Amino acid sequence: MLCYNHLEENVRGMTIRPHRGIFKTIIKMLKDIGYNVSWSILRTQDHGMSHSRARLYIVGIRNDSQRHEFVWPKPVPLKRTAKQLLLRDPQADRRLRLPLSPKHKALVKNAYRTAMANGHDPRRAAIITDIGCSPRFACHGVGQMPCMTATRCQQMGFWISVVGRKVNLLELFQFQGIDHDVAEDIMETITASQRQLKKIITDAKVGHMLGNTMSLNVIERVLLKALPAAGLALAKNLVDRWDPCVTATSSGLDGVSLQLILLRQS
Repeated sequence: MLCYNHLEENVRGMTIRPHRGIFKTIIKMLKDIGYNVSWSILRTQDHGMSHSRARLYIVGIRNDSQRHEFVWPKPVPLKRTAKQLLLRDPQADRRLRLPLSPKHKALVKNAYRTAMANGHDPRRAAIITDIGCSPRFACHGVGQMPCMTATRCQQMGFWISVVGRKVNLLELFQFQGIDHDVAEDIMETITASQRQLKKIITDAKVGHMLGNTMSLNVIERVLLKALPAAGLALAKNLVDRWDPCVTATSSGLDGVSLQLILLRQS
């Protein structure tokens, strides 16, 4: 039996050569088996979270269940800045501290020079540097996380100027749109599972999974449009917590509840 909704995410390079043929095949196959299909390139930073991540999203709604046209969510202002997502430790953090590795130190220094040349003070603005890349592909974000990938998150490979250290696991959860309390619950569940299964699940493995995770803020907003379009929920009962123009009501299913539902099914 076909699901009422089909939702998938992939790198945006799927839409261009040499992968365009595979992308077109996916779209055709979904249409052939009975889905109305829409696709778009959505950026995590356009949907309330300070994370520079552009991804291809594909939504399919079964022909016989569609109630009205599916419309992609519109961009909204940032709800949480990079500095708000950092877990501060006054005893350990030190602004502008540099990594010990010569390679990492060179990448961070170069990022700071570039930021300052563009009017950004690394002591005050969160300059987040990808320290796992080669100099040729050096990148950093000013007030936002560079694109999180499986490899980089496995390494905790981002250096943050205003705290002088690498990003930690709970911060990675938050940059993917997962609330701090929910992230702590997930880590507690992982710890309990390790005891039960007698198998170690390292922070590196969890980081790898986070790098492959869909940005939850984007998925929330897409589903808040897709569920009513497929007749699976009433739009008036859904609340977009990322949109500052929307006020939550006690009777509505807000993003926190949807977040928990999504994570339990993943």
